[in-house]
Amino acid sequence: MSNYTLHLKAKNNNISLPLRLKESTDFLDDYFDYGNGEYIYNDYAYSMLVTDDCNKIVFIDKMFINNEIVEETAFLYGRKPRCIFLDCFGEIKIEVVISGDIYITKNTRVVMKEESINKNIINMIDYIYDNCDDYLYEEHKNSKFRVGVMPNKNISIDTKLALLGEIYDIYIKSYNILKYSSQTKLIHTNKIGNFNELQRIQQSTINYIVNHPEELQPVNYNSGISVNKQYYEPQKTLVQSVTYSYDIYENKVIVGFLKTIIKDLEEIKATVEIHRNINTSPYRRDGYVDSVYYIFTRNTKMLDDYAVTLNEWLEKMQKLFMEYKKILNVSDLNVINPPEYTNIFRRIMPYNIMFEKMLKWFNSGKYDLLKSDLLLSFISMSKIYEYYCLLKIIRSLEKCGYNLISGTPFKYTENKYYRNTNYNNTFKFSKDSFNVTVYYQPIIYGKTKGRERPNNINIFRNTTISIKDSNMFELLEERKVKQGNYYTPDYLIKISKDNLSNYYILDAKYSSPDNIKRYQLPYLVFKYLFSISSLSNDNNISGMCIICGKTRTNSSENLNDIADEFNIKVSPNAYIFNVTGDDVTNDTNLINYINQIELTML
Repeated sequence: MSNYTLHLKAKNNNISLPLRLKESTDFLDDYFDYGNGEYIYNDYAYSMLVTDDCNKIVFIDKMFINNEIVEETAFLYGRKPRCIFLDCFGEIKIEVVISGDIYITKNTRVVMKEESINKNIINMIDYIYDNCDDYLYEEHKNSKFRVGVMPNKNISIDTKLALLGEIYDIYIKSYNILKYSSQTKLIHTNKIGNFNELQRIQQSTINYIVNHPEELQPVNYNSGISVNKQYYEPQKTLVQSVTYSYDIYENKVIVGFLKTIIKDLEEIKATVEIHRNINTSPYRRDGYVDSVYYIFTRNTKMLDDYAVTLNEWLEKMQKLFMEYKKILNVSDLNVINPPEYTNIFRRIMPYNIMFEKMLKWFNSGKYDLLKSDLLLSFISMSKIYEYYCLLKIIRSLEKCGYNLISGTPFKYTENKYYRNTNYNNTFKFSKDSFNVTVYYQPIIYGKTKGRERPNNINIFRNTTISIKDSNMFELLEERKVKQGNYYTPDYLIKISKDNLSNYYILDAKYSSPDNIKRYQLPYLVFKYLFSISSLSNDNNISGMCIICGKTRTNSSENLNDIADEFNIKVSPNAYIFNVTGDDVTNDTNLINYINQIELTML
C-alpha cells in the first residue's frame, strides 16, 4: 500500500502532512497525538493535493476536517484555493478518502488573528473550569464547595488552601491563650548555690561536698560535718532548682506543624511553577496567535493565581511561625506524621482544636493539579465540547431535582483502541422513585467472558458488522465490511424505576444539525439503534440523541417527525438539539429531554 502526503499551499504558507490509515489511529486520544510543529492559518486560502510515495498526484473521494466534510469540489480537485479552516480552533485532524480507505493526519495547530477568537469556545472552557471540581474528580468529591475534606484522598490545591485558611484562623485565635496559659512542665536542674538553699540531700550533693572540701567552713553549732570535734558546713554546694518549661511534646508539635506547612507550601509552589513553565508563550507572528493558547488561557490564569496565593500564604505562615516560636520556646520537632493523641491534646480544649486541624491536614491526602491536566488535554474542539456537554447534562439533572449520589472512575478493559479517562465517568443520581446513571464514554460490549456486564450496563452490541465512518456508506461498494465487538458512545443515560431500566444513547457533535442529518445520521442510527439491544425485558433501548454545538438558533427536533405529527410515540426514538456556548446558563433543551425521559417511566 502506498504512503500518501497531504500538501496544503497558500500564498505565504506551504505545509506537507503525512497521512496514515485511520484504522490504526481511529480511537487514539487527541492528547497523545501531537503533530510536528506545523501551523495552519485559519483565514488563508489554501489549495490542496495528495501525492503518493512516487510524488504522483492522487485523486481523493472525500475530505473531512475534524469530522466536518469539505464540500468544495474545486478545492478537492486542487483547482481553486479556498478558506476551508475558518471555523477551526485549537488543533485539527484532516481525513481523506482514497479508493475507499480513510487516511488521517496527526494534529495540526491552527493560528488565527487575535480579534477573531471564538467567544463561544472560551465560554465553554470557562464553564468546564468553573464546574469540574465538583464532578470530574473522584479525589475531589471533597471539594470545599460540597462536602468538606474526606480522609486519605487527593485534593485540589483550592481545597488544600481552604483547609490552610481554617488552620490559620485557629492559630490566630489560640495565640493569646497559649501566650499566657500554655501547658508547661516542671524542670528539676542542679546548680551551685548557697548551702541554705539546699532542701534535700541527694547522692549528687554528697559527691559534690566530698570533691570540694575547700567549700567547708567551721560553724558554731552542733550541726554539719564533724571533724575532730569541729563542725563544718559547705558555703556552696549542689542544690536542686525547679523551673517551668514550654518544651513539652504538644507545644513542640504546635510549632513544628507550622514549619511542616511552610515546607508543604514550598513544594506546592514548586509544582505550580513547573506547570506554569509548560504553558510557554504562544506562537505569535504578524498579528496571528496559536489558538491552542486560548484553550490554555484559563489554565495559565489559574496557575498564575495559585502562584500569587501561595506566595501570600508563605509569607503569612512564616510570620506566624516566628510569633509562635517567641511565645513557645521549644526545641525543634519535625512533624511529618499525625501527632500522638496525648492527654493534653485530648483534654485541653485549645490543644484539642489544634490537634483536630492537624489531623485533618495530614489525612486530607496529597494535593494534585488534575484540573490543570484536564484543561491541558483540550487540544481539539471535540474534546472541549464533550466535557462541556457532560457537565451540562449533570447540571441539568440537578436542575430537574436529582441529587448526585456519587461520581466514580470506572476502569474498562483497555486495548490499543480504548484508553480509560483519568476522571470520573460514572455518575449516579436519585429523585423520588427514579434512579439515573450517566456514563461518559462507556464501553457497550458485544461478547464478554462472563455473564456479568461491566459497570452494570445491561445492553450489548448485537452485531460484529462495523461501519466506522458515515461517508463509508456510499463508498463501501463491494469492499469487506469491518468487524468489531463494542461501541463507545459519548454518553449513556440509564433511568430506572422499580425493576425497569430504559437506556438513552447520546453523542455530542461540534457540528450543525444540518450537517449531522446530511452526512452522519444514517451511520449513527445504524450504530446506536440498529446495532445495540437489551439483554432482558427489564432493560430497553429507548432512544438516541445527538447534541450539536454549531448553530445560532436554539432548536430541538424529533427525528421521527411524521410519527410526531400523528402523535404516535416511537420507541426507540431519536432527537437532535443544540447545546452551545452562546449562553452557558441555558439548559432548556437538556431539561426538556430529561423530562421526556421521565415520562416514559410513568
